[in-house]
Amino acid sequence: MSERAFDALSDREEGQGIGVVVRIPERTLEDIPIGPEALIAILVGPRDPGNIGSIVRAADCAGASGVVVAGTSADLYDPKCVRASVGSLFATPAVTVPDLETCLAWARRSRLRYVATSARAERSCFAFDLTGPLALVFGPERGGLDEEALRRCDAAVRIPMRGRASSLNLASAAAVLMYEAVRQRMEKG
Repeated sequence: MSERAFDALSDREEGQGIGVVVRIPERTLEDIPIGPEALIAILVGPRDPGNIGSIVRAADCAGASGVVVAGTSADLYDPKCVRASVGSLFATPAVTVPDLETCLAWARRSRLRYVATSARAERSCFAFDLTGPLALVFGPERGGLDEEALRRCDAAVRIPMRGRASSLNLASAAAVLMYEAVRQRMEKG
């Protein structure tokens, strides 16, 4: 292929001259391992593929069981998501499902507690038990989870903010919560 044609296909201004055609794995919720220490991140309606990739990477680093992307969202295999995951997308099961209800029904069958994150929650994530089989539910970048989604979860926690900023971005919040779960499990274990 000519350099000009290759550049037209690239999503980057200065491509690296490498291209590949791959088959996207067809994964389902059943591909996510569930055990006594299962930890799953459920992302509801994330729009930024970079955030999704960063969360998949953090999940991999934290030893999470998997990541679920629910509802209308950025593509799990968008090049920005793949790049931001730095390969973790191929090491940690990541699944896309049509809506939050599909996730919650699966979580119930799998005997997972599902804990929402919300800046409006009364309980701090640092004072809440995040051990045992758990799904952490994160809302969209703008506005977080709506009231109906919060009601459907077993509990809601917040990350205490001590500075001037009122919130973290989605990827940072997910990393904080997953690592708090890891910290609590290590202390208990």
